[in-house]
Parts: sequence; structure tokens; C-alpha cells
Amino acid sequence: MCSLSALAPLHSCLRRLKVTSASAAPDLHQHQDYSFLSSLTTLTGLHLPMAAAHQHLNHISCCTGLQSLAFKARTGSDTALRAAECAALQHLVHLTQLSCTGFVLEDPTCSFLAALQQLRKLTMWQSLAALQSRRQLPAALAGLTKLTRLVFQSLEQPAPQQGVQAGAGTAAAAGAATAAHAVFPSVRCLCAGGPVPFEAFPSLQEVTQTSGWQPSALCSLRQHCSQLTKLSAGADVARGQAASLLSDAAAAERIRAIRGLSALRSLKCLAVAPNSEAEVAAVASLQQVRHLSVIAPYTSESTVEGLSQLGAARQLRTLQLLLPGAMMYHLGKADAQRLLIAVQHAESVVLRVPAAHVQNMQDIVQHVRLAINAAGVDGPAVVKVEREQQRG
Repeated sequence: MCSLSALAPLHSCLRRLKVTSASAAPDLHQHQDYSFLSSLTTLTGLHLPMAAAHQHLNHISCCTGLQSLAFKARTGSDTALRAAECAALQHLVHLTQLSCTGFVLEDPTCSFLAALQQLRKLTMWQSLAALQSRRQLPAALAGLTKLTRLVFQSLEQPAPQQGVQAGAGTAAAAGAATAAHAVFPSVRCLCAGGPVPFEAFPSLQEVTQTSGWQPSALCSLRQHCSQLTKLSAGADVARGQAASLLSDAAAAERIRAIRGLSALRSLKCLAVAPNSEAEVAAVASLQQVRHLSVIAPYTSESTVEGLSQLGAARQLRTLQLLLPGAMMYHLGKADAQRLLIAVQHAESVVLRVPAAHVQNMQDIVQHVRLAINAAGVDGPAVVKVEREQQRG
């Protein structure tokens, strides 16, 4: 990594610093000295890649004017934020945005968060090895009354401590009880994977799912988050070709959980990756949804006819369908025509397909729209074909 100490002479005028160039990216084997941060006291925004081998990062405590701070370590670097460096963060009391991703925190309770009372957006995205203490995180968040957006790889309420009897008067028991029943009413937007204690987030309006859930997760969401307007239960999980609900759950439970979302009357935007055509039908039953994104099931039994069940959702304004390559090999003009006629009530339809199939799909759509118009049959006002985004 190039030496960032060369920035020190800019201490009197530098307000925002974002290090992103390839030449400055952290090298797993190169040492970086962050002592230059002690002179950059005028900074209000800092985006800094972290080197695995580093020293003096605790000098970040001198940047007391910071309002936005992002640390990011390279995946697989085994980078750690040491206890003294974690403690230094508690001096940044004006932070409204904090992002720490890709490294292990040696402060297992994240106690420094308690001092950051102005935080509105918090991202803690770490490797699984770094999440051994995640059960203690909610207690550290409890005092952040201005926090509106939380991004976390896995968020669980603390498990009862072994050997602590119910009703015990010890400080340990009291602390465990407080953490176990912590509620965060200010959080409006949550992005998380794994089990989520939705009862702790009664004011959620947006939820993004990053891993497959059990059907019980949707049931809990329905029960505790009545203000929900947007649920993205497909966009991220699709990168691994996974479904929104874990396939090892009983099919009847999955379908019942999806249909149960009808109780969320404010839910207008939904992205979902169904396991089967039966789940597609369950999604189509959610009449309150106006903007729908469906990732077609990655199974050999999936058909365009199954997706045509979405025609039952006559209230849709926009519909986005991500079609896997396996389906594209068997997609004909008759199939596409059946699909577009079925979803004719949508104002806009976007078909996302693998790059190799974009041109063919565009030709099919053009042919189908001409055929539909010639037959005097209505279709969606707008139909677009776009390339599927590359999965990570």
C-alpha cells in the first residue's frame, strides 16, 4: 500500500477522504502506519481500507469532527480491530454513519457503540468467525435512540446464560435480561441474514434478507412489524441461487408463511425468490403489493406457465422477472406471449435474463408484442429486457 502519511500536510483543509484506488488497497502482507490520522482533525468524512498488518489506528480518536466513517478489510485478510482501536472510536461522538466490514472486533461487546449517540446508520458486516460475540451486540445498541438503519450479517437476541436462575438478583442476570428484551423502536430499515428478533424492531418499514429463512421468520415479521412497506427477500439470496425460504422446511409451511404476508396491509414492494410454482401462486395472492420482483425458481420443473400465475395479481404496477438460463433454453414465442398476456395489467414489465440470452429475448418480445397488437389483445404498456446482474 502506498504511504498515506503523505496526506498529513493537508490537515488544515482536508474535510473528506475516500481511499479507493487499487494502488492504495490493503495488501495482506504490507504494513500500514495510521498515525497520520492524528493530524487530520478537520475531517468530517473518512472511507479507509484496512491493512491486515497495521499500527496506530487508535489515532483515529483525534478525528473528533468525523460524521461519517467507513472501515473495510479485504476478505480473507484476518484483519482485527484491536481493543484499544475499538475504544478509540468512542471519542467520535459526532458520527452519524459508521460502517465496519470484513474484520474481527476484539471488543466482543462492541461497548464503544454506547458513546455514539448521534448514529443513524450502522453497518457491521463481518466474517462468521467474527460473529462469535454477536449475541451481545443488541445490548450495546440499546442506547442508540437515533439509529434508523442497521445492516448486520447475523442478529440474534442473547441466549440465557447458563447457571443464571430466573429472578436472580445478580448484576449478570439483570444485564442478560435487559439485553434479551431490548427493543429498538427507532430502527426503520434492517438488512440482515440468519435469525432476526423482529419483536425487537416494531417500527420496521424496510427489510432486506441476505440468506434463506425458515417460514417462521415471515410469521414473526407479520406479527411484529405491521408498518412494513418493503421486503426484499430475494435480491441478495439469489446471488447464491438460493430461495427466500429454506427448502428443508415443509412445502405447506412455506406456502402458508408467504400467504400470511397478506396481513401486512402497508406492504407495497416485494422481492422474492420462490422455491416452486406453488410458492409463485402464493406470492400472486398478495393483493396489496404494487411493485413485485420475482426470481424464477431454479428447478427443472419451473415453467413460464407457472410464472403466468402472477396474472392473478391484477393490482401490480411494476413487475420484474429474473429468468434463469435453464428456463431460457426452453422459452418459445408462445410461452412468452402467454406470460405477457397474463400480466397485461402491469404498467411495466422487466425481464432480466443472462447476458447470452438478451438478444434472443429481445427478439421474442418484439415478435410477441406485434402479435398481441395484431390480435387486438392488451399487453403491458412497457416491456423491457435487461441483462441479469453478475452474481458474486
